[in-house]
Amino acid sequence: MRASLAIGLLLLSGLVAQGPAVGWASDEVDAAFAQRLAGQAEAAGASLQALLAHRPELARGWYELARTQFYLLQLDAAQQSIDRALQLEPGSARFHHLAATLAAYRAVMAAKRADTRDQLEPAMRRWIEELEQVRTLEPEHHRATVELVNAYWRAPASAGGDRAKAAALIARLQTASPVDAAEARALAQDDVKAEETLAAWQTVANERPQEAGAAAGLAQALLRAGQVPEAAAQIQRALDLDPQRLRLLLDLARTAALRGDPARATAAVQQYLSAQPAPPAPLRAFATFYLAAIERRRQHADEADRLMKEARAIDPHVWTTFMAPPEILFEPL
Repeated sequence: MRASLAIGLLLLSGLVAQGPAVGWASDEVDAAFAQRLAGQAEAAGASLQALLAHRPELARGWYELARTQFYLLQLDAAQQSIDRALQLEPGSARFHHLAATLAAYRAVMAAKRADTRDQLEPAMRRWIEELEQVRTLEPEHHRATVELVNAYWRAPASAGGDRAKAAALIARLQTASPVDAAEARALAQDDVKAEETLAAWQTVANERPQEAGAAAGLAQALLRAGQVPEAAAQIQRALDLDPQRLRLLLDLARTAALRGDPARATAAVQQYLSAQPAPPAPLRAFATFYLAAIERRRQHADEADRLMKEARAIDPHVWTTFMAPPEILFEPL
């Protein structure tokens, strides 16, 4: 089974009215977030734990601690922290979305090993339940709706999967957001139908030439079809329309490297690293790991080792898989 890690508003009612002490604590949470973005996740986690030992009622602090622990791959601890945040603020769509993302990641990890397969269905059930909560709180949260389509389609019925519900959500999205509907429809397939998906995205992109999401979706479809140069052109178009979609460059790099085009892969990563404003340290480290992986595929072991040292100097806890850290871990508090 496959799960998608993809990626609401933070409710602060109850914090504002408590006076200066809460303002100070909020500053401490912001400082810990900045520390993690600077590549010091372990120190950020320690700061948050010290704060929460004295101020356990700070839901925002537990949320940021959960994100920090997730980044450090301390998944059980992250689960406990986001559950604590949800106990304090059950009406926060953002908290539920993080819980859903964590559950999806845990499902992916559980599926990879025989000794953790018993954890797969509970994780998928939690994934669905949390996304349903997000949509209850924010019915127009299209990102969560797309993810819920994927969850309904991938999960077995025993874990809450329901393909009829997935189809109904796609129909609703078609009216509200055709670009999101196209993405959801591409996910609701047992086998990736590259040509059909590509044709559908070409139609969407032609109808919405000024929407970055349409260009990005077409780029992803072109990558899946192996049309790397064409995908590169659409990625640049998406970036021209929305410079925040930098992660598309890492998708381009991965596909180009796997298809034997290391020069294009390297250029895509270097474009990512040279972007302004610069991506946060954890993502710069991850991109540098990509460069190391490209060099290793080219059998340039010395250069690969140098780049891995550089990645770990940027962030000692750099993720070393081709699954990038979820975007929700880097959204502003």
